[in-house]
Amino acid sequence: MGLRKSIVLQATAGGTSCTTPTAKWFIANSFVLITHAVFAKSVVSVFAMDHQKCETCGKPKAQLQCGLCQAAICKACAQFLEPEAFAFLPKRPEALSFDTYCGPCFDANVTPGLLSYQQSLEQAKNVEVFNKSQSKETRLIKRIAAPVQVQNCPDHDEAVLRLAFLAIEAGYNGIVDLELKSQKHKNGSYQTTTWSGTATPAQVRENSLIKDRSFWQNPN
Repeated sequence: MGLRKSIVLQATAGGTSCTTPTAKWFIANSFVLITHAVFAKSVVSVFAMDHQKCETCGKPKAQLQCGLCQAAICKACAQFLEPEAFAFLPKRPEALSFDTYCGPCFDANVTPGLLSYQQSLEQAKNVEVFNKSQSKETRLIKRIAAPVQVQNCPDHDEAVLRLAFLAIEAGYNGIVDLELKSQKHKNGSYQTTTWSGTATPAQVRENSLIKDRSFWQNPN
């Protein structure tokens, strides 16, 4: 129930008429009363924050809050996660979706998450990559996984790396049937190019590749 409505109801409760001086005063000044109440609440909140102790070091003025456990923390104890820390993940897990953490939450969730992410990224750089034009060479490789796609990449190499990263995250060591497309964007005299692409994650084994070069198609 809104504060203004509550005041009006209180003014009319118990058979009191809205035409009585008291009721008229409450109704006429309800906006002022609401404003004072909101201001008082804000002052109390700021005062409480300034005097709230950091749950890590115990010092006052803990003006930050851990996004994961909501613990009050000071700036000196807070751990911050850069927005681009997990740039290749299509969607961050909830535990990695905040920008401010207390030390224990950062160590328990973000540190191992970053380590796993960096390992996947390094593995993606060594993924076997086969273009769509090399389908004869890869015709013995099973296409079990659904194709993955990326969009709006700033260059060719990042588009391939992002597709390879998605394959690693899905448990595969290669991508086949790779197709990339570029698109130019003009803004007055300024022009940029973005890349999009699709590929199918696959398990690439040496005995699954066609060795006879007569079957190869040069992608270049």
